[in-house]
Amino acid sequence: MSTHELQLIRRPPWALLGALLLLLGAEMGLREAKPSGVLPFRVGMDEYRSFIDETARNGVHSVTVIGSSRAREAVLPLSMRRAITAEFGCAPTTANHALPGAHAMEAELAVRRMLE
Repeated sequence: MSTHELQLIRRPPWALLGALLLLLGAEMGLREAKPSGVLPFRVGMDEYRSFIDETARNGVHSVTVIGSSRAREAVLPLSMRRAITAEFGCAPTTANHALPGAHAMEAELAVRRMLE
């Protein structure tokens, strides 16, 4: 190996370290921001209790998302409310009650619970 190649190998990866620091800063900033419109959840069976508590506390929302984790991660109720308000001129209440790993049976139970 030439001397130039050895110098390249010994240099610290400043660009990589800078990118990691930027990513860490963005992650911490987003965690602090806590965008409203996201239903907080905990891992495990608490998620189902959160759904029951949320509907008991706030009632049934005008527009509710029911489904699996794909729907949970893909739909922000605040964004959905803004889009509906812009399109139709009304401001509905919105919620995302999608459950990770939910199957048709869980979705049906959630809908039945909301219709009670």
